[in-house]
Amino acid sequence: MKRLLPLALTVLVPSLAWAQDEAPPEDAPITKLPSLKTGGEAKFPKAALRDRVAAKVTLAIDIGADGYVENVEPVETTTVAETPIDENGQTKTSTLGDYGFTEAAIIAAAQLEFNPAESNGTPVPVRISYSFNFALPAPPAPPPLVTTASTATTAAPPPGPGIVNFKGTIRERGSRSRVAGVVVTVFQGEGDDAIGYESITNDEGGFEF
Repeated sequence: MKRLLPLALTVLVPSLAWAQDEAPPEDAPITKLPSLKTGGEAKFPKAALRDRVAAKVTLAIDIGADGYVENVEPVETTTVAETPIDENGQTKTSTLGDYGFTEAAIIAAAQLEFNPAESNGTPVPVRISYSFNFALPAPPAPPPLVTTASTATTAAPPPGPGIVNFKGTIRERGSRSRVAGVVVTVFQGEGDDAIGYESITNDEGGFEF
């Protein structure tokens, strides 16, 4: 029978923390705790990167006497939004979803390999508690401001206050991150009669004319 050894491993941080709250039988004590031999890479869900959501996933892992993972069971997943604001600038009130963190952690855990636990020099199977911490990378730096020259010599009068004729959001290709400080230019008319208008994206990557 596998002995329960509650362990905590923080991934993406080079440290291990072990704790034992249930003593093994006196006739077969655990004389050597299992140690990580080969790590598994947990992929950060793309949707969570887009929405800037971090997470901690705790799993129960059965380790065989050979050090290989035999079974993985989810225990708890906690998600935290870095900036709980939706696209309309309103504070999010709904509970965050899993975003695929649990599945990513289980896949990574199945790839782990351990130096097995031992009882008086004999490898023995155990169950451990193992946590993946999904830490958000630093947000990308905004690109440098770029100014564009316009050949138009006349400008049409601006629209009345509060009227928006055109708006949008600039996102980085691939990561879908919002990009601030980008100059957006639109033209009214064609050829030499074209009139150019410029807008700079705000902190949320939005622009409007």
